[in-house]
Amino acid sequence: MISVGIIGGSGYTGKYIVKFCNEHPNVSEFYIYANNSAGQSIHNVFPDLVGEVENQTIKSVTTLDLSHDVYFFALPHGESFKYAPMLLKANKKVIDLGADFRLDNADSFKKTYGLVHTSPEYLNSKIYGLAEIAENYNQTNLIANPGCYPTAALLSSIPIVKYLGENIQSISTVSYSGLSGAGKKASTDLLFTENYNSVKAYNVGSHRH
Repeated sequence: MISVGIIGGSGYTGKYIVKFCNEHPNVSEFYIYANNSAGQSIHNVFPDLVGEVENQTIKSVTTLDLSHDVYFFALPHGESFKYAPMLLKANKKVIDLGADFRLDNADSFKKTYGLVHTSPEYLNSKIYGLAEIAENYNQTNLIANPGCYPTAALLSSIPIVKYLGENIQSISTVSYSGLSGAGKKASTDLLFTENYNSVKAYNVGSHRH
């Protein structure tokens, strides 16, 4: 049985990691860590989990327990690499759903996110992968998950590539994201009333993931 630490468990992505861990037959326990929501109960943050997930107090990321087997990160870019190295040095499994380890070198990360990567030594040792496409995951302790649009493109195109192979001339993917895809941080352009009954293109040519 597996003990799991969920870092960023009070965000929208973290919420679903909580739900999946709660239902997983091989997870014996999971603990939730966050920054802004530390000290609150998970039922207070997500009332819809009452009756589905046993209540627990969200712990501060600064008190991260090293006794778990697997750690999920669901943090904004620039946050995961502050904590992941400590866990990797302790030979823990880390699965990052954020952006910090997706790219292959620190220069690309700085150009894309405007931040200096403080743990560039892990960029080449990670595996970029999805649970649905499990390959060589036992060869690393660090798995970097793709973002929303790459996930949609990969899951829809990989079966086609396997079936048609060299007969494919090109693949085009059209993807749409809901407002929740931007996370919980409030901004005017993400308000429901600003977007209802509408579709718009955003960050054309510069979307990071």
